[in-house]
Amino acid sequence: MALITCTECSKEVSEFAPSCPHCGFPLAAITKEGKVALRNCPDCGGSGTTKDECSNCVNGLADCIYCRGYGRRFEEKCTYCGGSGRVRCDSCGGQGYFRGECQTCDHSGQITIREYEEIIEYRRGLEEANEKANQERLRETQAREQVDAAQKLSALKERLIELNGTLLHIGLAQDGLILSDAAYAVDRAKIMKIYGEQLQALRVHRFQCQFCGEPLERKERLRRLQVHDKQDCKEGWDRVSKQIAENNSGYEKFMRENAPRIGDEG
Repeated sequence: MALITCTECSKEVSEFAPSCPHCGFPLAAITKEGKVALRNCPDCGGSGTTKDECSNCVNGLADCIYCRGYGRRFEEKCTYCGGSGRVRCDSCGGQGYFRGECQTCDHSGQITIREYEEIIEYRRGLEEANEKANQERLRETQAREQVDAAQKLSALKERLIELNGTLLHIGLAQDGLILSDAAYAVDRAKIMKIYGEQLQALRVHRFQCQFCGEPLERKERLRRLQVHDKQDCKEGWDRVSKQIAENNSGYEKFMRENAPRIGDEG
C-alpha cells in the first residue's frame, strides 16, 4: 500500500482511502469498474478547473488603447488610464487568465492511479522526444557553423596569400626609398655624435666644467680637472659620463644594424 498526499490538508493518507481521514477531502470516486483509489489531476491540481494565461495582458493589465501605453496623449495626461499607461484587461476581466473545465479529469479534479501513471509516462516520453529533437537541431546548427567557419577561414587564407604577393611587389618597388631612409638615419646619428664630441672638446679648450659649463678656477685647471671640485658637479659628471658611454654603445649598435651594406644601392 502506498501513501499519497492530501491536497486539502497536505497530510499523508492511504492511496485506497475513499476520503482523507484528517479533513474529509474525497480521494475516491465511483466509476464503472467500482470504487477505485484516485490521485489528484496533474493538469488542474485537483481543482477541476484549469487556468490559461491571457495573451492580451500581463497580470490583468493591458496597454491603454488611447495613449498606447505612454500615459500621455498630445502632451497631456491621459484621462482614460490616469497617466499610468495601463488599464484593466477587458478580455479576461483583469484576472490575467481564463478558467476552463479540466479535460483530463472531466472536471472532477481526480483520476485513477492507472490513468495518472499513463499520463506521467506519456508526458515523460514527450519530454524525452523534445530533448532529442533539440539536441539534433543543436548538432545540425553546430555542424553548419563549423562548415561556415571553415569556408571563411579558407577565404581568409586565400586573401592573405593575395595580400602577401601585393606587399612583396610594393616592397621590391620601394627598396630604394627604404634604403634612403636607412642612410638618412645613419647620417643623422653620425652628425649627432660628431656634434657631441665637438661640444665636449670645445669645453675642454675653454677650460669649462664638463657638467655645468661654467669656467674652471685656476687651481682646477692646473690640476687638469674636467669638472668643478664640487660634490654636485662630480656626481653629475659621473652620471653624464655613464650616459655618454651608453649612448656611444647604442650608437655603435645602431650603426652596425642600419649602416648600408656594399652592393645594396644597386
